[in-house]
Amino acid sequence: RGVCRDALCVCRTGAYGSACERDCPGGYGNPCSGNGTCSSAGLCTCNSGYFGTACESACPGGATTPCNFAGECQLTGSCACYSDATNGYYTGNACASCAPEYAGASCNVSCPASRGRVNSRRCICLTGFVGDDCSLSCPMDAAGLFCANHGTCSLPAGALRTPTCACDTNYFGTACSVYCVASQCQANGLYRAQCNPTTGACECRASSLGQWTGSTCSDCIAGYWGDECSYPCLCSSRGTCTRNGGVCQCYQGAATGFWGGSDCSVCATGYTGVGCNIVNVALNAASSDLMTFKTTAVQRIVLLVVSDFALRATLVQDSANLSFFRVLRPSAVGITTVVGNLTLPAAPVRGAVYNVTHYRFVSASGLRMFYPRGVVAALVTTALPLKGLTRRHHTLAACNDTAVADMTIAGDACTVMASGCGLDAYLECDATSSTINSSAAVMSSVVFAAANSDGTLVVLVGDAAASATPNWVVVVWSALLDATVYTAINADTDTQGAPLACALAANVTVCAVYVPNVGLRLARFSYIDVNDNSTRTFAHLVSLSAAPTVTALVASVDANVGIIGFHTTVAAGSLMYLFQASTLVLLGSVASLASTLLSAASIDNNFRLLFLVLDGQLSTAFRTLNLFGVRSVYPSVVDFNGGATITVRGIAFPTNTTATPIWCNVSNSIVPATVFNDAHLECATIAVTVSSGACAVEPLSLFVSGDFAGRSTQRDGVVGLLRPVPAQLTSAVTIDGYDGYGSYEQATYVTLTGFGFVSSAAARCVLQNSSSANASSPSAETIIYETSDVVFVGASSVRCFQPAGLPVSSTPTVFRYSHDGVYFGQSTTSFQIVGPTKALIVEVDATTVVAAAVSTLPTIRAYTTDAYGNRRLMLEDFNYSIRCSSLEP
Repeated sequence: RGVCRDALCVCRTGAYGSACERDCPGGYGNPCSGNGTCSSAGLCTCNSGYFGTACESACPGGATTPCNFAGECQLTGSCACYSDATNGYYTGNACASCAPEYAGASCNVSCPASRGRVNSRRCICLTGFVGDDCSLSCPMDAAGLFCANHGTCSLPAGALRTPTCACDTNYFGTACSVYCVASQCQANGLYRAQCNPTTGACECRASSLGQWTGSTCSDCIAGYWGDECSYPCLCSSRGTCTRNGGVCQCYQGAATGFWGGSDCSVCATGYTGVGCNIVNVALNAASSDLMTFKTTAVQRIVLLVVSDFALRATLVQDSANLSFFRVLRPSAVGITTVVGNLTLPAAPVRGAVYNVTHYRFVSASGLRMFYPRGVVAALVTTALPLKGLTRRHHTLAACNDTAVADMTIAGDACTVMASGCGLDAYLECDATSSTINSSAAVMSSVVFAAANSDGTLVVLVGDAAASATPNWVVVVWSALLDATVYTAINADTDTQGAPLACALAANVTVCAVYVPNVGLRLARFSYIDVNDNSTRTFAHLVSLSAAPTVTALVASVDANVGIIGFHTTVAAGSLMYLFQASTLVLLGSVASLASTLLSAASIDNNFRLLFLVLDGQLSTAFRTLNLFGVRSVYPSVVDFNGGATITVRGIAFPTNTTATPIWCNVSNSIVPATVFNDAHLECATIAVTVSSGACAVEPLSLFVSGDFAGRSTQRDGVVGLLRPVPAQLTSAVTIDGYDGYGSYEQATYVTLTGFGFVSSAAARCVLQNSSSANASSPSAETIIYETSDVVFVGASSVRCFQPAGLPVSSTPTVFRYSHDGVYFGQSTTSFQIVGPTKALIVEVDATTVVAAAVSTLPTIRAYTTDAYGNRRLMLEDFNYSIRCSSLEP
């Protein structure tokens, strides 16, 4: 039963003792019942799931699932069930059940008897509780009833799990405690009502049956019309419509835009811009149009125009005979006349001032034609022969050069050539040429070319070569440095695509770019440092669904104005927009060009004239407009009595006031203007003899005398003045209801009531001593305080801000009001600034008391005052005890 080793017995399994003479529990043949290990001391260590001296018994729950894995089997064969949050809470002989008030697959879900009961390891919630552990309480009404006994509580799925009540029909609110039916709302005076689906409060109906609003639910919500307010207004979401008929009443405000048309889809008269919130600078004709008539119906989209600024002449191509040019010259007074004409042997496609003596024209075939400038200077109508005729040939290569544009440099006419042989573009001036290095590497075609006055810098604009996106690039070449820089102007996806046209003004280039399905944009950059992102500006001009044809784009840095003319279809005619050259801000549009095509345009800086060529099928009109106009005037409300200085903002004001003094026509009174720059002047206003009241806007115009001999801006725009008579005041009451007085220590608003108020951004209220309230402008020493924080309520009231910490009124004080912040009317209303309590006053009227069982004593008045005798009235916040006696104290 064992093996002797070193005088010691090593027993075989099942035996133990010093001589292996004893059997392990369970017998020598089946030690520990085969369910454990017998030690040298004869004790069995049982395997998991068994217990007993010989490991002869299985633990509760079975040997394979002792204590159901919910506890530990003890040596005695009993289970010590788990009872902690990690392992769960169990009970029972074999730990087969959850402990009382616990549920869940792992018996770790608390289920107190006060909220639920356990059934099949599930916590079945009592009424009013939800959740896996019934710990979430359902909404209760004021009586403590869950869902007010008018709904079913549930727990919605999602991260934020909050018990909600699904209310029964006609019950609403978080706890279903609100009962509501539409008939009850109607009985309370609501014409078309419904119960709010969340709160159950009565509200106006808003459904497919109608959209109602108003204190009695009898008005249509903005945007609907009809007997039942069920028809949507067809006003492009830019206005409301009448209840009967659905006639649009378009929005008219700075925030919403100023809209017009039957469906509010166009800008109202006098406004422009994408949002119709920009006041249109209306340019008026400086003189009558010059007209030429055609024997055959023909119309040209673009005509060649050569501007000779030195001779103040404009050469305009005839649309019926492209070889014939008229020489037009405007005068300072704005009258444009035909002073000559010239006939060329071929129709040119480009033309420029060549030098001090000649013009140069180039035909489509490359024919160069020269014409003397002296003829124009002498104002002679003639057709003199050409001074010279040259033709440029290429015979050494199978390619043709393309002339892109002409420019005048230091008195010489030059042409930018783009080579068809793949070489760089080059600048050709008479017999010499200079290569514009590296241009071919970045540019596939040239759209525009120009140079500064001395020819040291040349700018090219065109399509990018070998670009993954249709970007356009600007190349700037320096003749002095023989260097070229270039940049992709529109690396962003919005402004991809070659420019439609460009214009050069001083060192600034302006280009027109079409963004598909967005519209026409303007891009502005300085070509002196084309890579400087800070000099670039992009501005959205107008929304268009198709790319337009740009027929004219000119800009002037001196006048700070640019003009672009374009059309989408020939039949629709041209549109023309004015923009600020320095910022690209939209200034206005000229809608009068919509009936014909704008074929060319130019600017005369000195005379402030805009010259347009409008080509129709049967005639061509040469139109000259005054290139100065009014954008805004402040204040726009000026008292009938005058005195206020108005600030006029506009475009291209003549600044030489010695040669061209400017006058303001204000309410048909001519007053001199003080000119600060080409966009800012000021004029003082004077009293008018007859007031149009507060309802009619009196247009403002500018009158330029001197060299311009009375040229003026239009008076039919929306910019003008209201000239109301002074408002009349009747009372001053704080928002707390204090009539005629306010606290020195509390900020508040004081409502001035009366009549004759108008909405004015320059309105002012002043509180001053009443003894000096007859002056039109209060003096500083008489003013308690003044404020421009004035809220227009209506024609009968305004609200004026009163700050805290004011000095107490030591003498009678009054409010006065001004429409324009300068002229204050004579009408006043009393208002005292009251200080802290200083005295308690008791007043008794003198009377005779008749001795009787019951006698009537006179009225006794008790009140507090401040140090200056101003009554505290409703401002008093302290209780006083007063003893009254009919006897002498």
